[in-house]
Amino acid sequence: VQSGPTLPDLRSIQDDVVAKRFDDALKALDKLLSVEPDNPEALYMSAVCRRYKNDCNIALEVLQRLKFVAPEHGRAHQEEGHTYRDIGKLDEALLAYSRACRFNPALESSWRGQLQILISKRLDGQAQQVRAQLQRLQMMPRELVAVTDLIAQGRLLKAEEACRQFMKQVPDHVEGMRLLADIGSQLGVLDDAEFLLESG
Repeated sequence: VQSGPTLPDLRSIQDDVVAKRFDDALKALDKLLSVEPDNPEALYMSAVCRRYKNDCNIALEVLQRLKFVAPEHGRAHQEEGHTYRDIGKLDEALLAYSRACRFNPALESSWRGQLQILISKRLDGQAQQVRAQLQRLQMMPRELVAVTDLIAQGRLLKAEEACRQFMKQVPDHVEGMRLLADIGSQLGVLDDAEFLLESG
């Protein structure tokens, strides 16, 4: 039995993006998206490549598609913020960064992006609030920032595992306990929903 053509691997594409081989990455991404047009990570990386190549209008079109497929994809909104910032549309950038932080409070670049724009607009009150959030994030142990990121991505089991690992080292960490409780309540809600479906 002949199998279809092998699809490019997202990890190797990511390596191309990190190495700034954007043309190679886009060639592989176009091939992947022709078969999986709604692949969120492929759409995200495609938008990043387009922005770095200064194809900002195409990047924004790709991001519209991504937000349709995955409306709460925090990094999609962050990338939209970067793209609007790069073309000088600061109001749109500010809104996009704000949405990114709402969906994923672990995105430091979005807090920074908001802060820079608010300072440039002399919106001192809002800038102070964002600065406080940014400082809180920067003071948080990196392990818990990663846990916050995983929760935002809906990867709750991985978040729980990472949080428990951290809590073994620092058992009385207040933010760690809060995150673990948050994960537990979300997983509990899922368990309850599954129980209702199975017993219905």
